[in-house]
Amino acid sequence: LGVTALVAPLVVQNSVLKRELPVLSLVCVGATVLMADGDLTRVDGGVLAVGLLALRAPSTALCMAGAAFALGVLLFSGSLYVLALTGVRGLGAITPLGGVAFLLGWAALLVAVARMDSP
Repeated sequence: LGVTALVAPLVVQNSVLKRELPVLSLVCVGATVLMADGDLTRVDGGVLAVGLLALRAPSTALCMAGAAFALGVLLFSGSLYVLALTGVRGLGAITPLGGVAFLLGWAALLVAVARMDSP
């Protein structure tokens, strides 16, 4: 592939680079963060699916799914991290709210996929 690029390089317009480079950078950083622990979970898969679908056909449902997944990670995982590191038990009551946010994220993702036009 590298030799082919040297022999016959592809011509890419500047506008394509300006549009795609930030997305590529965000995907690389996001994938690095998701794979940092060496394990891709269902939530990681949901986040990747939302990102992939948002690139193909952005919609309100996908924005809601992304926000719900982010809130779910913050509430669910965040409260468990704080509980494990500090021993503060009061934050344990927040953990189920993170689970509900995950459920809402999956539901919004399903709605977005159902509304999407087939290629």
